[in-house]
Amino acid sequence: MKNLMRISKFAELSGIPRKNLIEYDKIGILKPVYSDVENRYRYYSYQQLEIAMLIKIFRELEIPLKEIKMYIEQRSPSKFMELCEEQKKKIEKKIERLYHLNMILEAHMKKTAEGIHVHSQEICQKTWEEERIFPGNPLPPLNEGMDLWNHYYDFLSLCETHHIPPGFPTGIVVCPEKMRDNSQTAAKCFYCKLPADFSCERMTIKPAGLYVVGHDSQSGSFSDQYYKKMFDYVERHFLTVIGDGYEFYLLDELSFLDPHKYLVQISIPVRISSRGDRKNSQA
Repeated sequence: MKNLMRISKFAELSGIPRKNLIEYDKIGILKPVYSDVENRYRYYSYQQLEIAMLIKIFRELEIPLKEIKMYIEQRSPSKFMELCEEQKKKIEKKIERLYHLNMILEAHMKKTAEGIHVHSQEICQKTWEEERIFPGNPLPPLNEGMDLWNHYYDFLSLCETHHIPPGFPTGIVVCPEKMRDNSQTAAKCFYCKLPADFSCERMTIKPAGLYVVGHDSQSGSFSDQYYKKMFDYVERHFLTVIGDGYEFYLLDELSFLDPHKYLVQISIPVRISSRGDRKNSQA
């Protein structure tokens, strides 16, 4: 028929499967201009492509067929604008969420790739650029036998309060003065690493500079013996600790079933000791 097309052609041009067009015809969302009673062919006009493509968009936005039908039956310029504004807000929220998910995946991929190329027990010096981190509240004193991770829920709740999406890699800020004695009591607070373009209240900076970096395969935290090795390294290389340390899990439950294969990284900010520092340490 002139200026009309069969359902197969209309399906091809609109991107809506033939079976969906038949369903839309039955429920009255998009009826063909003409239906041949004898051969049951459905014919559509080229003008119907606009409304078909709008329906396709609405379905991709997961708008129920019932709501689409209601709009089509009562459509007007003002209702069209109202519907589009509502869906636009939903799209923007979804884009933001997907953007955050992508940042979280990239952060985990980065730390995992670093962990794969690390030799366990390795201690070295590295110059790092500053990093954005979100610190948790100070941890209470931990008695012997208490589990540090019992307080992790509080940290996650704090992240949620500050609109930080769950999933960013997490570590622990540790106190250098207590590292030698007990790795458990050295814990000051939880923290999570944030992307360079992410900002929020309470965000702080892990300073750029020289760090002594060590790696240990442990099921959850560094061993006290490994801390002693790191401080021995600091003294042998005439270095001075100048700030809090950071425990960070490069390889964890996301990579291994066996907790003993986890790879923990500790980084301690240092500077090269002056002659005065060396004399005092020798005295």
